[in-house]
Amino acid sequence: MRGENSIKVLFLAKTENLGASSRCRVYEYLPFINDNKKIDATIMPAVENDFFKLFNNNPTTLYKVKWFVSIFIKRIYSISKIKQYDCVFIQKETIPYFFPLSEILITLFAKKTIFDFDDAIFIYPKSPNLLMKIFRDKKNIERILKRVDHIVLSNQYLADYSKKFNRNITIIPTSIDTNRLIPCHKPNTTRLCIGWIGSVSTVKYISILFDVFKKLAMKYDFDLKIIGGGNIGIDGVNVECIEWTLKSELTDLQSMDIGVMPLIDDEWTRGKGAYKLLQYMAVGIPSISSKVGFACEFIEDGKNGFIANRDKDWYNKLSLLIENEALRRTIGIEGRKTIEDKFSIQKNAEKLVDVLLQNSK
Repeated sequence: MRGENSIKVLFLAKTENLGASSRCRVYEYLPFINDNKKIDATIMPAVENDFFKLFNNNPTTLYKVKWFVSIFIKRIYSISKIKQYDCVFIQKETIPYFFPLSEILITLFAKKTIFDFDDAIFIYPKSPNLLMKIFRDKKNIERILKRVDHIVLSNQYLADYSKKFNRNITIIPTSIDTNRLIPCHKPNTTRLCIGWIGSVSTVKYISILFDVFKKLAMKYDFDLKIIGGGNIGIDGVNVECIEWTLKSELTDLQSMDIGVMPLIDDEWTRGKGAYKLLQYMAVGIPSISSKVGFACEFIEDGKNGFIANRDKDWYNKLSLLIENEALRRTIGIEGRKTIEDKFSIQKNAEKLVDVLLQNSK
């Protein structure tokens, strides 16, 4: 039961809980927000889980249009409701790269607004399609940042961009529910597994390591597990491709012995929140990341994970972990400690609650 003076907050999430960004930035915080008697939270997702699954498995142009139309309609509809709330929490922009009409209208009618994002959404594609060339608004994120009352984002790279337009900023890293993602003991008798988790839109980065995996397969006996990336094959490497589901996510992660996060170094990847790396660490498996962006802020090379810059680094560090079970266990334990200390939902929920209270007065 809420107190008489509790504040009412409306969360405008992009998707329901199957969408990784909405799940991590909104849904997993709700139990902790609802435990606070000072906040009465309501969530209004723009895309429901059934359509999310259709789009995620088949991201055609038609589905993309339906996706953004759905989000736009839901956010325009929300305008009729927002006056009854003390604060509106907008999770990401409505339509990337286009004039932010719905966000401007929301800021006009809402008492207070918070804008949350966890990617470098201000970076534009180098090869935009025809529709984007005609209608794109290069200042769409700038317009939003200037109008909202507060900005919540996931890392310093995004903060450095945002503070040019708005000084009211709080960094809350994309975090892990440490009660849901937990380590488990894996029998030594099982075949060693190197794993990657992601989506069809990010699986392109795994190709960075194709030559490394081929070379490793000539010396070591291992499986490469690809979760959520569709079907890929690598000559000479035993690759297992499985569909991502929220239900199987934990056991799929726990089945890995080593987790990898290869990335190219560009303006977009420097803004990523390293979520897959945090997932590996949460379940207590050692991880290796490219020397790009946010990972470099919290990975201590050789202590709670590894950083790799070239193919030679990847090969040597993967070989080291493949050959040394004790090291895998030690790095995994340190990685889990890092998650508990810095990246747990349980701890970072306090920061989000403070932001909501401060921006609802």
